Amino acid sequence: MARDTAVFYDIENLVAGYSKEYVDDLSLREIVRRIREKLPDSQIAVQRAYANWSSHALAALRKELSELGIEPVQVFGFNFDGKKNASDLELVIDAIDLAYSRPAILNYVIVSGDGGFASLAKKLHEYGKTVVGCARQEATSNVFRNVCDDFVFIPEVPLSKPVPPKPPSPPKSAPVAAPPAAAPVASGEPSRRFQTIARAAPPKPCGSQAELLEQSRLVFAELAVNADWKAELSGGVFLAVVKEMLRFTIPGLQEALTGYAKFRDAVQCMAAGTPICLAEKAKGDFRLFARVGLPQGAALQPDLPALRVDSVEGYRSLLAGSNPSTALPAAPSLLRIARALPAIRPRDCKLPELIAKVTAASSEPEGTVKQTLFAAADCFWRVPGPTSADQLFTLKDDVDTAGRVLEVLRGTCRGRLAQVLEPLGMTPDEAILAEIAPFAAEQAGV
Repeated sequence: MARDTAVFYDIENLVAGYSKEYVDDLSLREIVRRIREKLPDSQIAVQRAYANWSSHALAALRKELSELGIEPVQVFGFNFDGKKNASDLELVIDAIDLAYSRPAILNYVIVSGDGGFASLAKKLHEYGKTVVGCARQEATSNVFRNVCDDFVFIPEVPLSKPVPPKPPSPPKSAPVAAPPAAAPVASGEPSRRFQTIARAAPPKPCGSQAELLEQSRLVFAELAVNADWKAELSGGVFLAVVKEMLRFTIPGLQEALTGYAKFRDAVQCMAAGTPICLAEKAKGDFRLFARVGLPQGAALQPDLPALRVDSVEGYRSLLAGSNPSTALPAAPSLLRIARALPAIRPRDCKLPELIAKVTAASSEPEGTVKQTLFAAADCFWRVPGPTSADQLFTLKDDVDTAGRVLEVLRGTCRGRLAQVLEPLGMTPDEAILAEIAPFAAEQAGV
């Protein structure tokens, strides 16, 4: 059998933000067993697990890593803008680099339920690779699941560590009989704590923005007073746990109905006007707290207004929150950058050099140029290097006018919006796209 499979573990997603409860219930051995069952004719060549391994919460997993030959990849925190988990970015970069440098690797297993990896799956498909997702069913994004070639579901409570219910203690005066054997907890059984929330906010599918806001705010109002969550709320509820709670109480959850693709932003919108808020406990560590009694040092995040999805503002928000982010500047700045690219025709440029050249040619701020180039990645042939800064960029031969740059950008925006809008029963509106990435200088007002 060929060693043609790479497995990438998004540990933070699997353990709900380093929650001890989830770490204790995670069996990497069981995950590997199920992957091998799904790919019986393949052998694993590469295994990497991304997390802040200095966290004491992950100590229990280190022995399994060693025994299973999984390489731990240390990720200390978050990227410079605090908007995206750094382990996700490292995982994506490594997967794409492997696709270039190890053509014999044909199968890519992404152990995560994060919908942001849908873009990675599509890119790997372009390279002729097979993508298999792997996660708990309740924590899996439908968008990611749908673009994978196959999916491996892992149990909510691993089969190797069943948790039987504790039998009641018999009265001291009665003879003690051997308790009957307890049945293992079913792998798909939801947490009892979610059920306590659901008593006040019964599960309800939400097909509109108004329904989603009403139901999510009912859930958050109950969370604020629920005795079972009091201790966890005082320390902050991890966003991965919040997502599972909302998926339990809102079957088929589509947070993009708020007008935000990024779950964290959607939570800031859904929590508006409730006793619950989002706060940054430490740099990059966002959790839910009660507004009253917010811990000292925790930075309160502002409530966000709901956005109309089919609007320029809504599309810009969804694109900025996509993975990778597609944040475009206003039309005049965009057109100046689009004109600069074919004028300078970069060839074999490293990223810092490319940014500097386009900044000089367009007279736009470096930050604006950088975010636009990331969005316009499909305009370039790219050769990976040891780091992302060492990649070599060459403008494609057919990208020879500003109009062609804008055409490619519209295609990128269209594809990324489709990923978000299709689950909502919507398709990208070409008129709105034309306002974001104009077809001509006249539309841009330049």
